[in-house]
Amino acid sequence: MVAPGESPLGVNRLTADQDAVTSANIRRFGERAAGYGKGIERPDLDLLTEIAGDLDGKALLDTAAGKGACAVRMAARGAEIYQADITHAMLTEGMREIEGRRLPRRSVVAHNGWLPFADACFDVVTCARAYHHMEGIRDVLLEARRVLRKTGRLLVADHSGPDHPEAIGLLNAITRIRDDSHVRTYSPSEWKRMLAGAGFKVEVLHLLESRQDLADIIEASGDMASRVEEMISEAPEQVLQALDFDASASAHFRTSMVVFAASAE
Repeated sequence: MVAPGESPLGVNRLTADQDAVTSANIRRFGERAAGYGKGIERPDLDLLTEIAGDLDGKALLDTAAGKGACAVRMAARGAEIYQADITHAMLTEGMREIEGRRLPRRSVVAHNGWLPFADACFDVVTCARAYHHMEGIRDVLLEARRVLRKTGRLLVADHSGPDHPEAIGLLNAITRIRDDSHVRTYSPSEWKRMLAGAGFKVEVLHLLESRQDLADIIEASGDMASRVEEMISEAPEQVLQALDFDASASAHFRTSMVVFAASAE
C-alpha cells in the first residue's frame, strides 16, 4: 500500500510561477476534459509501453494522468495504478471512459512538483505529453525521483525539438502563440542534462519524428497568425535548416516526440 506523505494536500509548497501556471491549467484542461484526446493517435504511448516492459505487481504512479490513456496501457502490463493530475475533471472523465474495463486504480488531485506520497514508495513514475506544460521542471523531476524506490524508473513521452538553441527557441515561441498552456519544449540534450541533475540515468531515449504543417499552425494562431508568419520569415536560414523547414506550397517543418526511460541512481 502506498502511504500518503506527511504534508496535507492543503499546504502549498509551489513557487508563485508554478502556482500561477497550475491555476491557469486547471481552468484550461477542466474546460477541455470532455473531448480531450479523442481521435488522437498515440504512437509515443505505444513505444513508452513497450520500453516499460513487464510491470506485473509493480506500483506505478501516472502523473499528469489526464483521462488515463497512459494508465490503461500500463495496467495491461500488470501495474498497480495510482494517478495524479491537477484537474479533477480530467480524472472524472477518465473514470467514465474506462468504466466497465475493471481497471483498479486510485486517483488524487495533485501537482507534479508536489506529490502527496511518502519517499521511495513507487517502482515506476510515468508522465505522457505533459512536462512541456509545467513551470519548474527541475522541481518536478526531483519530486519524481523522491517518490521512486532505489530501483525505480521514470518513463516519459513528451514534445521535443532540435539540439539547436535558436531553433528550439523559435519552436517554443510559435507553440506558445497557438497554445497558451505551453511552457517549454526541451531538446534531447537538455533532457539528458536535466535528468542527470535530478539523479537519473538515461537507459534508453527515442525520438519519434513527424511533420507539422505551417497552415495548421497559422489557423490555430487566430489573431496572432500574422505574427507567426513574420517569425518564420525573419528566422535565420540555419534555424530553418535545423527545423527542416520546407517553404513549398505545403510548407511544413519537422517536429518530434521524445520517449525515454531513466533509472533512479
